[in-house]
Amino acid sequence: MSHTRTLVVEVANTGNVLVRPTGAVILRDGQNEMVVNAPVGMGPIYAGDATTLEILVQTQVPSGDFTVEVDLIDETYTLSVSVVEAIVVLAPAVPAPISPLKISGVVFTPKPSMESVQFVEIGVQIANSGEAVAGARLTLHARRDGDPVEDYALASSLSLPVGTTNVVQRYIPASGWQEGAYAFSLTLETVDSSTEVSRTITTREIETTVIVP
Repeated sequence: MSHTRTLVVEVANTGNVLVRPTGAVILRDGQNEMVVNAPVGMGPIYAGDATTLEILVQTQVPSGDFTVEVDLIDETYTLSVSVVEAIVVLAPAVPAPISPLKISGVVFTPKPSMESVQFVEIGVQIANSGEAVAGARLTLHARRDGDPVEDYALASSLSLPVGTTNVVQRYIPASGWQEGAYAFSLTLETVDSSTEVSRTITTREIETTVIVP
């Protein structure tokens, strides 16, 4: 069983528009060395709502005092928020429970070909070895040359019965394919229907890179 701790960051939308923040959470030790650099790709946060980010901190990071930097931006409205050098204290790591949910397989196929991509077909297998789950969300994060492009919901309000659930979707960037190298990752979350608070279950990098000349 792995040993992890969770760094929880509260995010509130005090404005009057829906936002989809992306960015990073960075943790630094007493020597200002970066020990955690977690990319962030959040789902929609409605005006007046709040949610939390949960960043897993692995066992190799010792307990003690750290500074945390949070840098988030919504590309649509060019809204940003930054928190620099807030102090957090990490307690000793404890065994983390094994989640019954996991992304057990991904098929990522550029169509009609890698050399002339018009869209990608994404097939995701989600395995559930525990109780049935309602209200899960599967999000695709797209980056071009390392910069965030968008977060695309492959499935919202997703029901996950015991066993394997298959999600198949097509993806085309909202702005169209542009010159550069596209990389992708997945986030599986559960969402509390009463509070809209999301909890990240697992993330997975997609090995296939799409190169647009």
